Amino acid sequence: MPVKIVLFAFHNTGFDCLDFLLSCPDYEIPLVVTHQPYSDESVWFESVADRAKQSKVPIIVCGRDNEEKLLRIFSEIQPDIIISVNYRRKISMNAVSMARIGAFNIHDSLLPHYRGFAPSVWALLRGEAETGVTLHEIVEEVDMGPIVAQRALPILPDDTIRELLARIRTTTLDLIRTSLPLLASEQFERIPQTPGTGFFMPRRSVKDDYIDWTGTADSIRNFVRAVAPPIAFARTRLGQHELRIDDAIVEQGSHGQEFALPPGTVLDCLSSSTARVQTIDGTIIICFSPVPGGAEKREHIVLMDVLKPGECLQ
Repeated sequence: MPVKIVLFAFHNTGFDCLDFLLSCPDYEIPLVVTHQPYSDESVWFESVADRAKQSKVPIIVCGRDNEEKLLRIFSEIQPDIIISVNYRRKISMNAVSMARIGAFNIHDSLLPHYRGFAPSVWALLRGEAETGVTLHEIVEEVDMGPIVAQRALPILPDDTIRELLARIRTTTLDLIRTSLPLLASEQFERIPQTPGTGFFMPRRSVKDDYIDWTGTADSIRNFVRAVAPPIAFARTRLGQHELRIDDAIVEQGSHGQEFALPPGTVLDCLSSSTARVQTIDGTIIICFSPVPGGAEKREHIVLMDVLKPGECLQ
């Protein structure tokens, strides 16, 4: 008899998990729960809702006030397992308690580190050399449940968030494939997380996309790698203008004679879209373009005129 799995899912990894479950006769998907993107979010990823509708799987697009409906459906379904993959809302413990075997979440980090929002972005920002994917039980406190399985993966020196998310997507599906038979047979370990270990990351928004020029050259480069397409882009200000920073290359060697200049000072304009900028511990070459808004060509001409040596980025 197939194991009944209710899937809470969103984004590419949620899409892949649903696609895999639909291909396996050992699992029955009586319900998919998803939600809308953030109101200010650029939708570049695949749709869990569309995939569920395509396969005629019952679906709830979750809002703020439909827990009663969800619990009523759960009482009819009597799920064996709940799986949450990239689902951005907290699942109520009332729903969790209705899964016979248990409720489990996939998180994009090596817990206990980087609990919370956008763990892959934060790992790149902080210059980590490794991250991973964790399968853990869902408990009241977010991302604190006992760990069932983990997969580590490297963060390569030239990775941007695009490359890292692509490898996390592959790793997540691998973790799902290998872990589900253990969950279904109830042959899995639970490794408790120690309270007080790790750290919790807050949700990011556009206001967090501006470069802090008081950081080191390496930290600025990591920022540009992390705050990058397809999810966002790094920004800086020059007076009333905004620049999009597409790449950042740390210059090797000492430029101590320039350290008296304020961080963010433009030293040289190397081309119409590159400049050499002072940081607190060296220099960095930035590749820039106007912030998208419909007048990019005209704005680039303006930037070429105002971005001069001695100007200070903010």
